[in-house]
Amino acid sequence: MDNLQKIDEKILRLKKRHEKVQTQQAISFMREAQKIFQDRFSPDMALGILPETWTTASETQKTEWKKRGRDFRPPLVQNNQERTQTPEATHQ
Repeated sequence: MDNLQKIDEKILRLKKRHEKVQTQQAISFMREAQKIFQDRFSPDMALGILPETWTTASETQKTEWKKRGRDFRPPLVQNNQERTQTPEATHQ
């Protein structure tokens, strides 16, 4: 029983951490969008532009955006992802 309780506690901690990281990513996205739109920024406008821009972008542009995707993640998220990668995944 004690082992199950420990597992449940760890699951709860991980869920809280997951929520925290998602919040950090949303804040990071909002800040980047505010830099781009400046005084005209609104979350609705930024979210509305995303699907339209992605749909009309060339494959070359999409590839470039995917490469730069790590630039906009908070350092905490990048560090966690680097730690969870296996040596095999790092070499791919």
